[in-house]
Amino acid sequence: MLRITARQLEAFSAIARYGNLTDASAALGLTKGALSQSLKLLEQHLGTLLFERIHPYLKLNSEGQAIRAQVDDLLSQLQVLEGTFVRGGVQGQLRLGASQTIGNYLMPGLMAFCQRQGMPMADMHIANTHSLASMLQNAELDVALVEGVCAEADLEQLPWFEDKMLLITSTKHPLANQYIDFEALNNQSWVLREQASGSRQQFNQRLYPRLSDVAQIHELNSLEAIVSAVAADLGISFISELAIRHQPDIATVTLPETFARPLTMVWRKGKYQSPVFKQFVRLAREYVEPAAE
Repeated sequence: MLRITARQLEAFSAIARYGNLTDASAALGLTKGALSQSLKLLEQHLGTLLFERIHPYLKLNSEGQAIRAQVDDLLSQLQVLEGTFVRGGVQGQLRLGASQTIGNYLMPGLMAFCQRQGMPMADMHIANTHSLASMLQNAELDVALVEGVCAEADLEQLPWFEDKMLLITSTKHPLANQYIDFEALNNQSWVLREQASGSRQQFNQRLYPRLSDVAQIHELNSLEAIVSAVAADLGISFISELAIRHQPDIATVTLPETFARPLTMVWRKGKYQSPVFKQFVRLAREYVEPAAE
């Protein structure tokens, strides 16, 4: 006879997500006492503690981390089972992640498109590519749209869209609207994203090896801040063309090469692909097909 209940799994998942009883109980519509009791019973059934108690926080320990993905998949399957005879389209909740370029410039349109197609509303988390990969591995997200390609072997990756990286300056900069060779980029000040971002990886891999002298690098963790800093002539940058549309104070520089980069759909290998998951993958591909033609 099964002793573990769906309520206990929901309690575990909510506490893992929010890290405290107050927010987790509010999310499930339970009292903190009921939530705590459900977690206690689950740990008793499994014969191990699943969280470190650091009042008022609960942090997954190694045993909790080991079962988080499995619990996530089980809850997804239970959602599908509950919705089997419910009319009105695909049921279930999806947790989405997006890197900054995608989250700021592509996701609003994509989410509106998905909603028009009857897909349930989804939660979305915007972070850099490295952080999103970690969240997928820890079963904190179902699927993410990221810049570039993730190196993690335990993640599935599906090409989604092709972006273009551009060299940008202020309209007052000597290089503005010029055709230059890579040598002209030496002794320039740069305004770039942080190291864990997809945009910074593109700079590190595709431009930095060609430079013999970098005057200075200013790191900012926001695309909007980078564009504003470049417009103010703080430095030049290497950034997605999506981020500079309709920016009157920004100029581009033409280089001997063009720099395309893939935008990728990523999820954990072996993840249960619920109907709402499959619907999102299909709609995300449909959304960008006209732009790719």
